[in-house]
Amino acid sequence: MTNVTEKKNKSNLLIQEGEEFFRGGKFEYALECFEKILSKNQKNWKALNFKGCCLMKLDRFPEAKLCFDESLKIDDSKAESWGFFGSYYLQIDQNENAKKYFKQAEL
Repeated sequence: MTNVTEKKNKSNLLIQEGEEFFRGGKFEYALECFEKILSKNQKNWKALNFKGCCLMKLDRFPEAKLCFDESLKIDDSKAESWGFFGSYYLQIDQNENAKKYFKQAEL
């Protein structure tokens, strides 16, 4: 049981570190944090969302979309995931799709 808790704590610390890099505009470093998490757990929806945001900042939109798609496949009940995907559609000027995803986030 301790091993699972340790992995979860390490994952949470990496997410926090990645968020700090992201806020500081260090998107490549943030991306590394989220990729480390995903190399051990491909089903981490939160890391996928943040990875997608980093990719958008780096103008790698097709890859970002894949991250958001995968996150929703893992758990489509997370408003956060719908919101991230809505932001993606805003960035690529697809406002109708953005509205649809933001509405889903509100449910």
